[in-house]
Amino acid sequence: PFCVKELPNLQKQHAALKSAGIEVLAINVGEPKERVEKFLSKKDRLEFPILLDSDSQVASDYNLVGIPTFILIDAKGKIKSRSHNLPEDYQNFLK
Repeated sequence: PFCVKELPNLQKQHAALKSAGIEVLAINVGEPKERVEKFLSKKDRLEFPILLDSDSQVASDYNLVGIPTFILIDAKGKIKSRSHNLPEDYQNFLK
């Protein structure tokens, strides 16, 4: 799946995102915990947390229509960007 292919890119970008004050959270949608743990055990360690949305409630709350979806939320909780790729100019959205 495309979301799995994006993990290495997100991992590469993580240090720059963190230094820009951006907290990265990956959310797995609709998979049981055991399956996610098995998948992650086969991958290199990720520098950001993977949260579980087994019942897809978070996906519903944010009206996700495809995966992956990158949502940039500012410190006040306002959604600044929503896309299926991490925007290259993500820092501009946080001003």
